[in-house]
Amino acid sequence: MRFSRNTPERSAARTPLAAAALGALLLVSIPACSPKPASAAPTASIGRWQTVDAKETFEFLTNGVCQGRDEYGRTIEGSYMFVDEDHVRLSLTVKSFDLKTGNLGIDHSAGVCRVQVNSDSLVLTDESGSAKKYRRSR
Repeated sequence: MRFSRNTPERSAARTPLAAAALGALLLVSIPACSPKPASAAPTASIGRWQTVDAKETFEFLTNGVCQGRDEYGRTIEGSYMFVDEDHVRLSLTVKSFDLKTGNLGIDHSAGVCRVQVNSDSLVLTDESGSAKKYRRSR
């Protein structure tokens, strides 16, 4: 995955989040300008989602804020904006705290991913074709 790193320091507490939680959420090319049916993704994606194993959660709020937890329990916070009916631009901050050292790790990432919503399932696909599948959380 390719990420925009805005953090000048890298913490030892920050590990494969970029590849895990954010990797599934980032960087897809916007499709060519061919007409296609409108998608309901912008409104259908609103709500709380979790992976099938329930280790990761992600929530799209109506005010453009997104939040959740990755598979390691780290907090994800940020904002989103749909660039078209099938693509969302995410700007995310992931925070982790190392209890042994007392260090706070902060990772900033931004990018665009393809969004597919079908009833109670959500798929976010990055530019490499790696997809993360979620189900609506009740």
